[in-house]
Formats: sequence, C-alpha cells, structure tokens
Amino acid sequence: MAADFSIRPATTADREALTALWQAFMREQSAHDDRLPLSDDAAERWQHDLPMWLNDDTVQIRVAEHNDEVVGFVRAHRTGPPPVYADCAEVYIDEVFVDNAHRRQGAATALIDAIAHWAAQVKADRLRLSTVAANEAATAFWQTYGAAPLATIWTAPVESESGSEEEEGDVNEGSAKIGFDWN
Repeated sequence: MAADFSIRPATTADREALTALWQAFMREQSAHDDRLPLSDDAAERWQHDLPMWLNDDTVQIRVAEHNDEVVGFVRAHRTGPPPVYADCAEVYIDEVFVDNAHRRQGAATALIDAIAHWAAQVKADRLRLSTVAANEAATAFWQTYGAAPLATIWTAPVESESGSEEEEGDVNEGSAKIGFDWN
C-alpha cells in the first residue's frame, strides 16, 4: 500500500530525527559488511556537520514526512569527476535511507526524484552514488533508475608485523577525523 509522503528541505529542527535515521542507516550498512564499523563519536560528528550542510548551496538534504513524522532522508552534493577525466557535472548521493516501517511505499523514490529534479536545475549530467556490495535491495532499487556499476572497490587485510616493539605515537596521527574543528 502506498503512503502519502511529503518531501521538503531539511531544517535544523530535524536534527534529532535525522541523526536517529542516519544512525539506523549506518547500523544497517555495518550489518551488511562488518568492515564498516562506526566510530564511537560518529553521531556527534554527523550532528556537527549538519548545520554546515544545511547552509551550503552545493548540498541538498531532503526529508520524507508521513503524518508529521520524518521517516526518511537523502543527502546529496554537487561534484564532478577527478580532473584527469573529461569535465562533467555530477550530483553525488551521499546517503538515502527510509525507516523500515515505511519502506516499499514510495518514500525513497520520492526523495531521489527530488534530488534528480535539483540535479537537473543545477545542470548536472548524472547522479553518482555508492552502495555496500552486499546490499541487494539497494542494488535492485538503483537499477530501476538505470544506474549501473562504474567501479568496484576492493579491500584486503594487511598482515600486521608481530614482535615490533618500536610502536611510536598514535598510528592515526595525521588523519584527523572529519567533523571537528581542530583549532
């Protein structure tokens, strides 16, 4: 049964609902592949960046509402391919998620249609996105839009050097986390 959803731009008043949906989205991604564990401060960093995204003309965050409840969202930004490729305007869909209770009722389609409309307004040539390879439902959804794989990202474990006693400093030094002002 199709539900009635209203799609609108996100506001700062949506912060808690968006964060809860984003965390559910990330838990779902982690469940598909255990190589995607969340950091302890992931929600804090996401909430920190949200106001910046809401005030950035190159970013769109739309929410799906049903009976005055935010039940889904999409976040996308204008971009283009690396400069070694021919110039092409793109809109990259960073995240799209709909609460389980409201899936398969048209909310995700309405959210993506809103982003596709924005992409046309900013004269983008195409949408770009990524999904977790094990997420078969996402693959099927994107295929309905005519999406096709562009690249495959592979990961391989790195054997640790056992017996190394010369561990110096923080192994993550120099890789500050996005979402915090370090000054």
